[in-house]
Amino acid sequence: MFVTITMTMGWITYSKKPHPIEKTLKVLGPSDASYVKMQDNFNAQYKILHPDIEIQYISFPWNNIWRKLEFLIVANIPPDVSNIEQPYLPQFVHMGRVEALDEWMKNDPEFDASSLYKRCLDEGNWNNEQYALPYVFSPVCLWYNKTLFDREQVAYPTRDWNLDDLVSAAEKFTRDLDGDGIPDQYGFFTNNNHWNRYSPFIWMRGGELFSADWKRCTFDDPNVMTSFQWLADLALKTKASPKPIYLSSITSVNLMLSGRLAMITDTRYAMANFYLEKNKDKIKNFVFDVSELPHDKTRASCFVVSELMIPSTTAPERKKMAWDYLKFVVGKEGQEVVAKEDQGLATRIETAERMVAHPGRMPEHDRAFIDSVEYSRYCYWPFPADEQWFATRSDLSSVWNGQLQAEPVCRKGAAGMTKAIEDFSRFHPEKELPVHTEFVPFDKRSGPALADARDETQR
Repeated sequence: MFVTITMTMGWITYSKKPHPIEKTLKVLGPSDASYVKMQDNFNAQYKILHPDIEIQYISFPWNNIWRKLEFLIVANIPPDVSNIEQPYLPQFVHMGRVEALDEWMKNDPEFDASSLYKRCLDEGNWNNEQYALPYVFSPVCLWYNKTLFDREQVAYPTRDWNLDDLVSAAEKFTRDLDGDGIPDQYGFFTNNNHWNRYSPFIWMRGGELFSADWKRCTFDDPNVMTSFQWLADLALKTKASPKPIYLSSITSVNLMLSGRLAMITDTRYAMANFYLEKNKDKIKNFVFDVSELPHDKTRASCFVVSELMIPSTTAPERKKMAWDYLKFVVGKEGQEVVAKEDQGLATRIETAERMVAHPGRMPEHDRAFIDSVEYSRYCYWPFPADEQWFATRSDLSSVWNGQLQAEPVCRKGAAGMTKAIEDFSRFHPEKELPVHTEFVPFDKRSGPALADARDETQR
């Protein structure tokens, strides 16, 4: 019986003809559970529209996915379509391994670039060419526990808050609840170990991390150094934030869910933490809401954008199939898949607007994520400075712990990263580093208009 069943199953499995390669679309992406789930939903919806196409999802862990992609491209066995993280796109552009999409976009009457947030499109624009399309995004905003604010009788955050307002409110929440001499309730936390979190506080105070042409690291700019020290002092001096050593035993998310943290900077992906069924017991009766980040000299936020690109080495006869898939993902049907996930926002304007319009359902001020789009951007760093960038990030841990001051760490980082960029340029004089630019609508790409746009985006 065992042999019979085994042979029968084997016959069923191996007698099935493989799907024709010319009708099989290979998509590369992370093996992260949330990405796999979304991809499964993309596949199901795409199958309805294109029943003859089979999608093969190739997945790798985050820690080596872009090295794997580079290998597949160099080995001339690329996927037809690939997910790409924002900081890694310029490296592949520099390698000449990404298909420019401008002609595909311009010549396809079914594609409407104006249906997408232009700021999201900008994230795929380098050297005035569009190399990737965005399909889900979120700025960083300020999540807060309304129940805790009510209990402490503190006014809720608003978009009019400045950094002084943030600190003043945060200090009112710091409490030693068990009398052991160590605070165990705090007002505010932002993850200083991640550039997506600390960069807005540098930008809003007038600092920049690199020169516009990417030739020099500006960590040694006074606005940058004082901003890093300000972030450290939130825990070390004002006591408004928990020290890193405190968070070694409890995560910031669990601190927020337990009601012992009033405010945290996070993206809309935090919906998964605050409103998932599995966290109902953790959050008890707490009510959470969201606001735009406070401002200083200017408004600023960092936003993460998931993008899709087509490797330039994809076989020419397969590029049309790859383009059709990109067009689907950012189109109405694909963006509905993003909306049903209800974490990151759809990059299609109409879909995103509908996602945040939900009277009576939390968070009440969900629209803060859309209102932040106009001044949100990503924290890019030149890829030749990769090693020094992460070494500086490690050194900054000593600043957060109070072992070092920000100024010497920033000066060391600026010197190291600038030298790495200079060394790379000396060994590769034939090619400039790509410059991040803005998407220019096709009807405005004529003569002085395009020249002015290029001057402005490269300024």
